[in-house]
Amino acid sequence: MSILESITFGAPLVDALHNAGVGVKMVDDFDKVQSLEVKLSSKAPHPMLSLARNDFVNDQAFWLFLFREDQPIASLAAKFFDLSNETLESYLRRTSRNQYDRSTDPILEVDPMVGLLRGRMVYVGNLNVVDTEQGNIKVLSRYARLMQLICIAKWRFDWMYGFVSEDHVKLNRLYQFGMTVHDAISWERPSPDGRLDSHALLASSRRQLTSLFRRQTY
Repeated sequence: MSILESITFGAPLVDALHNAGVGVKMVDDFDKVQSLEVKLSSKAPHPMLSLARNDFVNDQAFWLFLFREDQPIASLAAKFFDLSNETLESYLRRTSRNQYDRSTDPILEVDPMVGLLRGRMVYVGNLNVVDTEQGNIKVLSRYARLMQLICIAKWRFDWMYGFVSEDHVKLNRLYQFGMTVHDAISWERPSPDGRLDSHALLASSRRQLTSLFRRQTY
């Protein structure tokens, strides 16, 4: 996707959010991210996107915040990494030991579909939305699509993915990911904090996401 295409597809999303009284800001100043996250939510970040556990650089990760009347109302983070010849399953098994402070692999079983993902990856997660905005589907849908578009413009990746609870799989109508893998990972007991066997993997290739934007009408 060219820069001109990104602007063409992104402008209607930003305009629609503005018309709904919502501002959007992309933040890669990680000190500022922490202060905004504290205002928005008391939940601990997922280890994959924890600023305390990762040495991020500006080109590797960013947070997208929504604001209403200068107050943060939502945040979503994205991280880019290159698996090279490693599969996503292998990467998850290797990194989960440190992320969850385990001496051995905490993963019991991984759905074979997860192993199909490899190459240059974008992980999207840590979605936080204040209670008063959680039912605002139009705003959240445009927000999620704008995040995807920024990632397409910023990084040359092969796959974008995230994990959601089974109850939230229905919200894929907001994200429009092409692949859904239910019960993607089974964890050794006790399960790590924030991880459930029932979590689903949502994923799309860069080509699928780009194709959706090119077919989208606003």
